[in-house]
This record gives sequence, C-alpha cells and structure tokens, in this order.
Amino acid sequence: MANVSMNTVLKAKLFSDLLKHLDDVSTSLMIQRDDMLESDENELNMESVKEINSLLDKNAEFECDIKALLITEVDRIHEEVMAIS
Repeated sequence: MANVSMNTVLKAKLFSDLLKHLDDVSTSLMIQRDDMLESDENELNMESVKEINSLLDKNAEFECDIKALLITEVDRIHEEVMAIS
C-alpha cells in the first residue's frame, strides 16, 4: 500500500474516527433519554426527551452521511491497490 494516496488513507481514517465519535454520542444521548424517562419528573422531562430524540435523529443522519463518505474513500483505496497490482 506504499503507492496508495496518503490523502485518501487519512480521509478514511478521519471518517472512521468520526463514526466512532458519533456512535459514542448516540449512546450518551440514549442513556440520557432513558434516565429522563425513568425519573419521577416525567412531565417536566418530556420536552427534553423530544429534544434528545431530535438530536438522535440528526446524529443518525450524520452517521449515514459519514458512512457513505467512508465507503467512497475505502473504494478509492481498493481501486488504487488494484491498479498497483
């Protein structure tokens, strides 16, 4: 892989790291939402729960976008490796 574009590899690594971060964000948001739903102040927390659900939806959209970018970069790496062979 010595002749594979370093820029392509770095982008793939960046997208991979970003996906890991977005996954951590989803996990954290889900824990917060579940904690709010289990609390005694259920009525007060419903607006916050709605907001967290909205953030989870946006995070899922970001994850889909980043996955598509990561697949594109991995495809480029594969094409470059195959061209070298």
